[in-house]
Amino acid sequence: MQYIRSPQNKAETSQFLEENIAYYGKHPQFGRWVILEKATGTFMGSFMLRPSQIIPSNIELGYAFLKNYWGQGYATELVKNGLIYGFWKLKLPSIIAITHQENWVSKQVLIKSKFSPLDDIAENGRMVNLFQINKPIIETSRLLVAPLNFEELNLYLLEDGKFEKEVHFAYSGRSVIPEIKDRVKNLLL
Repeated sequence: MQYIRSPQNKAETSQFLEENIAYYGKHPQFGRWVILEKATGTFMGSFMLRPSQIIPSNIELGYAFLKNYWGQGYATELVKNGLIYGFWKLKLPSIIAITHQENWVSKQVLIKSKFSPLDDIAENGRMVNLFQINKPIIETSRLLVAPLNFEELNLYLLEDGKFEKEVHFAYSGRSVIPEIKDRVKNLLL
């Protein structure tokens, strides 16, 4: 949690906790959540999805892991699933994220998760990097059309329901016409 705000005193911590509890009561779909290791229940860090305090008209995604969980892919896994929650469950049009300028690892996680860098902004007297991702979808009254990344396209072509599980869609027993499957594999894979 190297790049998270510095430790606070007891009064500041109590105020922060009270503000967050009050906020959760009004907006249960947003907030700060605990990250636990599924197998052991061990505390790993925290995840945040809530209106940004720097740019209040935007929803901000953030996370912090204890050092012994760094470098194991947890951040990328968390960000990708946080985006699924934000875009598909909450139907957000876009999500922002902020990193300290020297936090190269978090920048890489965001870029890998399809965030785009925007202009740097000031936060508490220092410049930080601002990233944004827009909901990657076309929506009509009857259709949802979403682009697939390489991994998702591979899963889609398998026709075994893994794609639907990955993107949290209901499996319909669909099939891909063999000629289409072969053409896509030859062109893209």
